[in-house]
Amino acid sequence: MEEDSIPRDITIQIFSWLPAKSLMRFRCISKFHNSIVLEPNFVYLHLSNYSKINGGDTKA
Repeated sequence: MEEDSIPRDITIQIFSWLPAKSLMRFRCISKFHNSIVLEPNFVYLHLSNYSKINGGDTKA
């Protein structure tokens, strides 16, 4: 990752609010993006945020 890029923790927070379809597209952009999306902690954070957006429904 380059020094002038967005810090990893900020990227994770931004990604955690995006739709899953967008995240799957981002996996193709770089190894960095792919590694974030595949982290178990990120998956949990994304599911938690998705649940908040959809009123607790994780299947919507």
